[in-house]
Amino acid sequence: MFAVSLLLKKSKMKKILLVALFFTFGQQLFAQEGTMIGVSFGPIFNSATPEVNGRKQDGENGVGTRIAINYRKGFSENYGIQTGISLTTKAYGDKDGVGGKAVLSAIEIPIGISLRTNEISDGLFISGFVGPTLDVYVSARRKTENDNVDAKKSFNSIGSTIKFGTAVEKEFDFGTVSLGLSYNRGLTDLSDSDSNDLKVHYFAIEAGFFF
Repeated sequence: MFAVSLLLKKSKMKKILLVALFFTFGQQLFAQEGTMIGVSFGPIFNSATPEVNGRKQDGENGVGTRIAINYRKGFSENYGIQTGISLTTKAYGDKDGVGGKAVLSAIEIPIGISLRTNEISDGLFISGFVGPTLDVYVSARRKTENDNVDAKKSFNSIGSTIKFGTAVEKEFDFGTVSLGLSYNRGLTDLSDSDSNDLKVHYFAIEAGFFF
């Protein structure tokens, strides 16, 4: 019984020690200068540029959404790297038209250079970002007035964009609030057809919060 009691005490001590180490490491990690982790969300405004047999078709527009987890690590006072992961829903076309409305959902992973000005006034900063994204398309649907079908086979599952973004950031005691605007220009053909070419671009307006 004494041995069992001693083992239980040792087990509890190990758990307490692990928890203490976790919190100590966590505090050190987030206390690193220039490290910011946050979330952002907002609407996106899509434009698609389709081509059929080398001939450009009329552009198609639509509205989607974007929600993201962002990570920024500064390597100097004004420059750093930024990455993260987002779920972006891109919608374009006319649901009442012949071609219908396309709704694509992609997991986007951006990586690029972040820029941040010196403090402008009372915790106010301007930030920027430029870099490519890797996009993994997890679903695609074609919607018409009378139908809603799976269209994933009509689109490539991997794509890429180049992202240019800027934001206004305000630091508070509880964290940093941001409001940003970005432009993502499609670089890769999303159409699975050899005779078609499709690139999707979008503007995003995002509200964000960094811890």
